[in-house]
Amino acid sequence: MSARRAVVLGVAVCLVGGCTSPPASQPTPEATAIATTTTTSTSTVKATDTPTPQPSLEELYRPRAFEERETGRGLTPTRIPPPSIEAANEEAALWLEGYEAPEAPASFADAAGSAEPRCVEVTSYARVRSGGFLLDATPWGDGRPMLGLEAADAAEALHGNNSPLVVRLASLDETRATRVVEVRRLAGPDARWELPFGVEPHGADWLLVANAGRNWGCFVVRVEVPGTAPDSTVAEIEGSFWPSAAVPPGREATFGASISGGPFEVPGERRCVEVERDPAFPIDGERTVSGEWLLASGDYEGRWRSDWRAGERTIFVPLHQPDIGRGPEQPLVLEAVLLDDPRHTYSYTERGGVYAGVPGDASEAGYVTSFMLPRAGRWAIVARDGENWDWGCFVLEVG
Repeated sequence: MSARRAVVLGVAVCLVGGCTSPPASQPTPEATAIATTTTTSTSTVKATDTPTPQPSLEELYRPRAFEERETGRGLTPTRIPPPSIEAANEEAALWLEGYEAPEAPASFADAAGSAEPRCVEVTSYARVRSGGFLLDATPWGDGRPMLGLEAADAAEALHGNNSPLVVRLASLDETRATRVVEVRRLAGPDARWELPFGVEPHGADWLLVANAGRNWGCFVVRVEVPGTAPDSTVAEIEGSFWPSAAVPPGREATFGASISGGPFEVPGERRCVEVERDPAFPIDGERTVSGEWLLASGDYEGRWRSDWRAGERTIFVPLHQPDIGRGPEQPLVLEAVLLDDPRHTYSYTERGGVYAGVPGDASEAGYVTSFMLPRAGRWAIVARDGENWDWGCFVLEVG
């Protein structure tokens, strides 16, 4: 992303993430069939015209060894991409020390690349292996912004069905743009992920490192990855054309009654809201409502550090409840952009609503997350939940 280009949050975040949304004048078929009861705001949140000087990857990157915890799940080494191919290869040795990988599944047999944990080049739209991961680049060849990944050690990747897949990217040109994608509870039993994924064309190669438990892989992507550069003239935030659904009965005015301090008023408009610590909740953090989402709890002071432990959780409660126990849940998707320098983006996906405060009461369910932003600064986070059409935007300062 050009350092000189101002980026409008929402549109920019979606495009950098590889998803697509219709312009305001062309609603989706779903939108025309759903009663729109929430008004929208035309306010915008722009990134800085001139990126704020950021610490380099060399300054931020701190590789670490795998560490078992009482839960049996290990720690992701860091959310910061390695600054070089050499650093990535060194990280592999540290992360895999003492680990004996099982035999890879049959699907790995015909893949190019290497069974050794080292960075391999992706020079065609093919299936390529690096250590514990197989990357399927064939969707990119078809022009689809989709990323296919499969872990060799499924038991390790799916331990407790909660081990995250973390994909860290850094462009290998002078911009040093980064993108981090974190996914929880979305893999099938064979530890395969099919993810909406794209990066803005840079004319540069990408260093891509994937972790899921002890699975580790590194790919030097030298083929074009589908993506769309955002148009800096776009004036409306994504919430103004993201479809809206009818407000559930009983929630026309308030929701989030199960959260301490609730219930909370439904804003009736969509706009980005600053997240500030609520003095009424000095211990467990913030209570902020934007659009159709309530953000509760979470200590953001350490939400970006590589040594931060997931002791704090952030709950996102949607106006429309996940279908807990009644079928596939709508995943929560967070897309974030560093407003100080929009070359740095982060995506977090969590499937499976959990009861936020009232056990057994599915009317007050929310998503308990453990997202960790890649670096300090002023971030804007857009929350969505698929075809439930809930939308919210939170601006927060971390570090």
